[in-house]
Amino acid sequence: MAVAATETISTTEPTGFDGYPNSRDLLEKYAGYSADEIEDAVLSLRDRAWETFPFPRIGAFDFLDLALSNRTRVYHKLLTRLQAGDTFLDVGRCLGHDIRKLVFDGAPAENMFGADLLQGYVDLGYNLFRDRDTLKTKFVQANVLDDITTGAWPELVGKFDTVSFSLVLHCFPWERQVAMLERGVAVLKEGKLGTTTTGTACGVEEAPVEDWNGKVPVHNPEPFRKLMAEVEAKTGTKWKVDVALDNCYSRSDPRYSWIAPKMKRLVFELTRVG
Repeated sequence: MAVAATETISTTEPTGFDGYPNSRDLLEKYAGYSADEIEDAVLSLRDRAWETFPFPRIGAFDFLDLALSNRTRVYHKLLTRLQAGDTFLDVGRCLGHDIRKLVFDGAPAENMFGADLLQGYVDLGYNLFRDRDTLKTKFVQANVLDDITTGAWPELVGKFDTVSFSLVLHCFPWERQVAMLERGVAVLKEGKLGTTTTGTACGVEEAPVEDWNGKVPVHNPEPFRKLMAEVEAKTGTKWKVDVALDNCYSRSDPRYSWIAPKMKRLVFELTRVG
């Protein structure tokens, strides 16, 4: 979530760190930390990351939130498909924690790509998970709104069975959200039914509304479906749209004390049907 609410998040206290117990298992068994090393290692990396990227998802340890695996049905379907040979692109994947979780659970690393605007996130991910020389997943630096014929995008077009947008959409105005989801269509295998776009975004029950910056529309399921209707019209494709709000964010939780009142999480899964 790219809003700089830096004044509410400590850079020295382990705010929210204990809120992600599943990440400890990943750090011990995948990255090889001993149990008594984890907190110091994570705090040290968070503080170094904060110097360059003072965003709430860094300050509040969201880079340890294994949000994809917490969506149990979506995650297990994706894992099963990857083990059967499918391919996966994770857009805006921060430190690549969801990809590492998939690898840890048995997905072939070489079947996955990660794309992010910030190369620094890629390097921090290697530092945290200690797998620069072993992880076969390819990470690319790419702006999701760049022309599809430029940069890393030609390598990605038409290559994937599933694409994920995690906490990215709400950073942009409506027309760019449409463009981003169009990009999702473009990177999926051309004409293949059953390909999937999944993701999360900030949402509210009474929507669409402007977000905390007063600039970006934040959705509930109804306007999100309108957004997808626009994507369908522009791409000539048809999608089964599963979208809902959950109560992931609570201002009573110190990790989310900075977030706007009544903010919820929008979760979506889009399956191509035409």
